[in-house]
Amino acid sequence: MIKSSNNIEICDHAILQQRIILRGDLAKVSIGKYVILSEMVVIKPPTKRQNKELRYVPTNIGNYVFVDKGTIIEAMSIGNYVKIGRDCILGQRVVIGDNSIILDNSVVCPDTFIAPYSVYGGKPAVYMGELPETFPLVQKESCQKYF
Repeated sequence: MIKSSNNIEICDHAILQQRIILRGDLAKVSIGKYVILSEMVVIKPPTKRQNKELRYVPTNIGNYVFVDKGTIIEAMSIGNYVKIGRDCILGQRVVIGDNSIILDNSVVCPDTFIAPYSVYGGKPAVYMGELPETFPLVQKESCQKYF
């Protein structure tokens, strides 16, 4: 289900599988190139308090991003070359840096910043390790092969 498609920007070579929810009616959702959103992924822009009011803010997803089945995203920003596992929850206003991995079944708490080249996992998600400098090449190839 895509709500308010005029508020959703999708670049080249994106795959949106069945039963996903994109909430463009709340705020702008931008999706980069070679992005794969698996089945039952939900993308809902996060809220932010401004002048005693809650307002929805845009969600930006970079290039070469893979989001596995059943993940719920309320993040503000997901960088380039990111892999997000199955059945994850990315809380309000999360920012995921470039070249990162979120492991399956992880819950990333609201307002968390995930550093570039890092692996996070668990409930709540914690730092699990560092990725090699070659990770962007591997992620790029993986996303392109998916097509």
